[in-house]
Amino acid sequence: MRSERPRICAPIGLRRFGLVSMAAAYLAACGGDSPEFHDAGVDVASLSSVSADTVEGLLVVANGGLTLQPCGSAEVAWVTEARGADLRKAADGLSVGTGTPVLARVFAKEFTPRQDGPGGAYGSGIYVLQWVFLAEDTSGCPMPPAETEQVTSTAAEGEGMPVLPAGVTLRALGNEPFWNLDVSEASVRVGRLGFEDLEFAVTGPVVEAGIRTWAGEGGGHRFELLVTEERCADTMADRTYPYSARLTLDGQQLRGCALEAPAGN
Repeated sequence: MRSERPRICAPIGLRRFGLVSMAAAYLAACGGDSPEFHDAGVDVASLSSVSADTVEGLLVVANGGLTLQPCGSAEVAWVTEARGADLRKAADGLSVGTGTPVLARVFAKEFTPRQDGPGGAYGSGIYVLQWVFLAEDTSGCPMPPAETEQVTSTAAEGEGMPVLPAGVTLRALGNEPFWNLDVSEASVRVGRLGFEDLEFAVTGPVVEAGIRTWAGEGGGHRFELLVTEERCADTMADRTYPYSARLTLDGQQLRGCALEAPAGN
């Protein structure tokens, strides 16, 4: 099955142009003002000078966001999109379930996600200006052989992990929906996709039976974070963390993984 989004301003694009040219023609004919940016870990100023190109890979739709693994690459990138690009909406129209990869070709810019943003667990990001096509058949997108054991071993030794911002001593993060929590000496900051960040005064940790607990409240919100020393797999980022995490925020339970900053951070 293939889903093609109607183009009101360039309805003949798919018939008269190749895939790359169609996307370029759409942007030239319909762009007008520059696309608006969603504030989802994207540095707007740095992207203004970045050239756009076509990217093809396996797109995964999760409850909290999108990821894309380019064909032939072992790296999974965080995906965010220009206002009106409607990639998520188009992907939802396919018959595959949440979390099942689909083949996607998009016209996009590459960027590095902010470490304190929802895509901070990923080493690269793709900012989608326009989707070109989506297909349920992924056989045309070759992938390198899986290296699960190597990735797991490296991650267990603390390598290949996200670099935490200065002053952050511990980060917890999870998917579906995407969230992260940074613990520093001064505060605890909770970030969620589509919501304003929340900040709490540091309370904890309390250590009991090998579980560290931070808790606090303020501004009408309440949180509790439990961190347990056990290996935790983030399958979307293909990483294994040394700790599991459970965040309860205003009564909602969110599960994920955690890592600590190196000594002296």
